[in-house]
Amino acid sequence: MARQRRGNILWIFLLVGFILGGICGELLGGIFPILARSVLVGLNPNFHLDLHMFQFTLGFLFRVNLLSIVGAIIGIILYRWL
Repeated sequence: MARQRRGNILWIFLLVGFILGGICGELLGGIFPILARSVLVGLNPNFHLDLHMFQFTLGFLFRVNLLSIVGAIIGIILYRWL
């Protein structure tokens, strides 16, 4: 149980690192344009399944920039430091 909890904490640190890094990259993109460059990773266009009785749509996109990767690395370092 403790091992699973530590794994969940790692995912939280990674997610927060990605989000905060992405926000910082967008904010600093006006000053340093290379930080605002991003790559879209995901399912585009969305997957759509129509079975006449019900419809199922699945889609996701991640916008990854340089500082979001740096934020994830900092999240891993902070997790190991914890």
